[in-house]
Amino acid sequence: MSSQPLVNSEQFSAGGLGTVRGYLESETLGDDAVTATLELRSPSLVGTGKDDAENDWRFYVFGDAGFTSIQAPLPGQDPGSSLLSVGLGTRGRFFDHYNGSLDVGLPLLRRSSGQDRQPLYTFRVWGDF
Repeated sequence: MSSQPLVNSEQFSAGGLGTVRGYLESETLGDDAVTATLELRSPSLVGTGKDDAENDWRFYVFGDAGFTSIQAPLPGQDPGSSLLSVGLGTRGRFFDHYNGSLDVGLPLLRRSSGQDRQPLYTFRVWGDF
């Protein structure tokens, strides 16, 4: 929450892997925002033994939501925007350093690009040491 309108580069962004999957990164911007995620995960399919704890592979289903609002919208500018999606994915960690995820998110509300209810597939790979 902001006490005054923010310049574009300081606004909160919603949409994308970190906030509301199924939408493009920074699908919407606002001075005030809130996001929420509910994720139900399977037990690990690998790495269940004591000697194999460095490996982890799970499937999950999720529901994401976000809302942004602009404190002083310009004429013709939408004062608020809502995002809502559901989906599923998989995430893994192997050899304690290599990670990857694949998500399929289905937006339940219209995207700013005009595409309606088209699933968005996103993946990422990373390493940590």
